[in-house]
Amino acid sequence: MKRFFLLLAMLPAALNVGAQDFHSLWIIPKKTEIGQSTHFDAAQVTRTPEGWQFCVPVGRIPEGSYVEWDFTISASADAPEYYAVEYMDGRQWKTDGVFACTLTKDTSKEFTIQMRTIRLENAIDKGNLLLRLRPVTSGEGLPAFACSDNTAASVRWLGTEAPKDTTRVLCIGNSFTYVCQSSWMLKSLAWSQGHYLEVEDALKGGQSFGQHLSLSVTADKIRQGRYDFAFLQNQSQTNAWYAQKGDEQILSDALELARRVRRFSPNVKLMYESTWSYPGKKSDNGGFESPGEFDRLMHKGTSKIAKAAKARVSPIGRAFALCRAERPDIALYASDKKHQSEYGAYLKACVNYLIIFGTPFDESRPQNCSLDSEKAKYLRDIASRVVL
Repeated sequence: MKRFFLLLAMLPAALNVGAQDFHSLWIIPKKTEIGQSTHFDAAQVTRTPEGWQFCVPVGRIPEGSYVEWDFTISASADAPEYYAVEYMDGRQWKTDGVFACTLTKDTSKEFTIQMRTIRLENAIDKGNLLLRLRPVTSGEGLPAFACSDNTAASVRWLGTEAPKDTTRVLCIGNSFTYVCQSSWMLKSLAWSQGHYLEVEDALKGGQSFGQHLSLSVTADKIRQGRYDFAFLQNQSQTNAWYAQKGDEQILSDALELARRVRRFSPNVKLMYESTWSYPGKKSDNGGFESPGEFDRLMHKGTSKIAKAAKARVSPIGRAFALCRAERPDIALYASDKKHQSEYGAYLKACVNYLIIFGTPFDESRPQNCSLDSEKAKYLRDIASRVVL
């Protein structure tokens, strides 16, 4: 079963001012090459001499609006490496910086994730929002939207109110972070509460901390520095194995990753994620005796690592366990019974939001990320009970 960031049937045809919830104007349901002219739901993507242009029909967007443009792409070794992120404001193309795309032979597991917040000085009245990726280096290959049971691209109207503060966040992990894009949800949650997050992701499927130590994308993100928070998410069983077997290499890798992050961000607050137990397709609980034992070992191992690193634990697994016990009707897992569903990704985002800001959600400004509002509120409550 394919799971996306929100149901296709619920996509708005146009973006209108005044809505309070998460707005996603297009979804690309599979890894898809950007061709000469391709239609995705409400958007059209066209290859032009200047790059790849996205034409998104909108309702009315007032002047001074903030728009979030998030996308995940993968590129083969012969593709251009550097791209400018551009948007049409009035009649002028403006640039929101340049990014480097990871060029790889394994485009199924190594992605480049961009989260861009742009501000439109001019209003759009029943027109099109134009966005563009323009290569600034040469290359023959085409980048592809990377979608692993999650959204590959999303545009959201954020309103006209500027956030009151800015926090830089680094997320290092694997598919337990990028499936269903919990980082995008985290950023949306923060904006709804009046905070701006600058989020950088270093993610590759199946990676442990030891493997991240040799990844160029992880090294590049770490060297950017000036992070306020860093969330470190290990391979899905490794922290539990550390509690069970005491493998000192696991601890050594975790401490070395922390040392590298602190070298470039000396004031960073480090968080090791204690992730969730899962039955898996074989219903073997990841090789552990029971879900409860898996959860116990995961939290114990993560806590020992965090103590050694003088860091904190993000208790995502405990929030999952509490939700499973109280609300089995909320499907936290994807069809593989391992990875997070949209609801699981949302719960993770809620926990990490509270870890960062340490105060309850303002329920007068809810951000449901297009999930069922009652279930989303319950997940916010669960996160608050576990963290605060």
